[in-house]
Amino acid sequence: MAVAFLLVAGSTLMAQPQHPGKPQKMTEEQLSQQVATRMAQRLELDADKTAKFVPIYVDYRKDLKKVWDKYATPFPQKGKPAAKPQRPSDKELEQIAANRFARSRATIDVEETYYKRFLTVLTQQQYEKMQQLEKMHLQRMKDEKMRRQQQQKKPQCFRFPPKGKGDAEAKQRKAPVASDKVTTGVKSVEEQSKKSGRWVSMNGTPVEGTPTTSGYYINQGKVVRISQ
Repeated sequence: MAVAFLLVAGSTLMAQPQHPGKPQKMTEEQLSQQVATRMAQRLELDADKTAKFVPIYVDYRKDLKKVWDKYATPFPQKGKPAAKPQRPSDKELEQIAANRFARSRATIDVEETYYKRFLTVLTQQQYEKMQQLEKMHLQRMKDEKMRRQQQQKKPQCFRFPPKGKGDAEAKQRKAPVASDKVTTGVKSVEEQSKKSGRWVSMNGTPVEGTPTTSGYYINQGKVVRISQ
């Protein structure tokens, strides 16, 4: 857990930029010093104990990193396509298990050695709290890394045409005609036909005599279809 925290945190935290606008990655030692300083504050250590605690914590991280590097599973190099995964043989699985057990034993040895060193500065209660703080940092860094990965995978959406005048024109073209206006127009034509007794086209234009052109007309307040 402790080694995983260092690897995840090292890939997410950045040091102060050496050049404006160009941030530089923290070294592992700088990261360990920063984490140790924050832990000392949470543990309420005074200046003298903090000065002793920070270098112990930095050495602790270095030794855990050595164990991880020694037994780490190799990954394909960046820029080269990974070979098609194949099912490992029994011999390879046996070696993987042996490495896992060896890494666990080596990790326990490092933690036991530094447990004694930490207790030269911390009380037993403070040491347990330090372990809890490491777990909290690890979870926070994992969440941050997952969030960044999800943002990188999120597809970008492009608008065409760009939002602006085109959208306003499109809304005007697609604006539906209010139904109450249509109904009002038909009623006014019907009233005009009743008053004059003449044939009236649907747009309200009076027609001399009986219409000779096919279409719909209004006569005596009724809609009539004329077919020629």
